[in-house]
Amino acid sequence: MLIASSSRGLRLCMNMLGTNRPGKVATLAMVLLVATIVAALLSPIIYELYRNADRVSQVVGATGTTIIVRLSAFLLFCIGIEVLWHGAAEFNTSVIRP
Repeated sequence: MLIASSSRGLRLCMNMLGTNRPGKVATLAMVLLVATIVAALLSPIIYELYRNADRVSQVVGATGTTIIVRLSAFLLFCIGIEVLWHGAAEFNTSVIRP
């Protein structure tokens, strides 16, 4: 049961990132609902972090700031690679091998 729910959660996350297309209208509605909720929850947090960036950098220090910047850059890179990978796979299946 845990594996099945993890698999559904993974598929939902991949749909939210745009790396997979949801097949059903209900799935698309769920993706849009979850994406809206997540954006509504994360927006104030990100706003406050940017607003207080000088205080946050003082609290975590120079090394902590460097670590946070590198981790966020790596995360963004990984998401980009995933989108590229799924786009290339979709291109391969739809254009090159119809």
